[in-house]
Amino acid sequence: MKLMDLKDKLPADFTPIQETMDTHEPVLRNKRLCVKLAPQHSAEAAICDVQLQHRSKHISSHYSFIGEVNSMGIWYRVANLPKILDPLKDKTSPAPGQPGQISTTPVLGAPRRNATRPDSEHQISGLNIMSGMDDIPFVISEQFAKKLGDTQRVNLMGITIKSLAEIEEEYTYTFNTEYSTATYLTEAPTCP
Repeated sequence: MKLMDLKDKLPADFTPIQETMDTHEPVLRNKRLCVKLAPQHSAEAAICDVQLQHRSKHISSHYSFIGEVNSMGIWYRVANLPKILDPLKDKTSPAPGQPGQISTTPVLGAPRRNATRPDSEHQISGLNIMSGMDDIPFVISEQFAKKLGDTQRVNLMGITIKSLAEIEEEYTYTFNTEYSTATYLTEAPTCP
């Protein structure tokens, strides 16, 4: 992570943070905050926390100082990343002592991106970067996925919350009386 002037040339492999995620306003007016993006399998450490604090406030010794903007210091903390398998290695190559044999270990493909945040896609610039949630399936636990019959009635400040089945059962109306009246009127003999 670097803080630099707008006139300075952007270093290789660095991406500028141009706007805030919530209001889409420029991050800084006279400076440029840049981060280096790299594939997760090639990185040993990564920035895990960024803090903006007044220069006079005490900051932990684990944080590194980047620079100062409007009397606010920008600090960041780096943490080591856990080692992951290199997705680019060929898992089917023969073992050194056994020429011509294929390994019995499963073949791992390149990491797959399930979904990306649309507001951060333009900052990634096509690099193969994985987040901690990639390739993790989303499944609701069976203890929380109850059937309609198992739901309990909830009374919240005098308002009873009902399930869809309870509402349909309570307000079901067949219109049998209306249908029988309509058929009676159409079949009834008319007077001359």
